[in-house]
Amino acid sequence: MSGEDVNAYLRELAGLEITAKDFRTWHATVMAAVALAVSQPVARSETARRRAIARATREVAGYLGNTPAVCRASYINPRVIELSVATSSVPEPEPERA
Repeated sequence: MSGEDVNAYLRELAGLEITAKDFRTWHATVMAAVALAVSQPVARSETARRRAIARATREVAGYLGNTPAVCRASYINPRVIELSVATSSVPEPEPERA
């Protein structure tokens, strides 16, 4: 089975022009957003935010088996990083309701 076979199956199943990379990118972006959300309470200074971004990128790269540079350039949506720098934009999870 080739990558093209997998992508053809995904397109057929979803009825959309998607590939396996779309899922990999989505997963990397979600992992980065979660890692940045966890670090927000302590990432108050510019230096701390840069360290949090670097740590999140290394963590995602480890999961994907890529380098941090490839991960940040090709898999993590840059808007997640931009928002984490600009604000504490990734909302904290709501408490579970009984």
